[in-house]
Amino acid sequence: MATLNQPGSGIAWENPADLSSKDVQKRLGPPALKAFLKIRDLWELRDEDARQLLGGMSNGAFYELKRKARGALDQDRLTRISILTGVF
Repeated sequence: MATLNQPGSGIAWENPADLSSKDVQKRLGPPALKAFLKIRDLWELRDEDARQLLGGMSNGAFYELKRKARGALDQDRLTRISILTGVF
């Protein structure tokens, strides 16, 4: 029988991450954002489309997020990025 490797984020498969937790948001925000920006590049998305996928961010907030590429993301954005990662 095949086994799945546990993810490197320290979250077990049986216990999904509680994306409403501030600690989880802080821990998963930077790698989630990095993954989103990489997918955005690979799919050659326009900034306008990427902002819509993140829930309709303003230009300024999106460019600030891109520039920093770190920090906590809220539950909504983590969920959106999680879904996009699954599609990818």
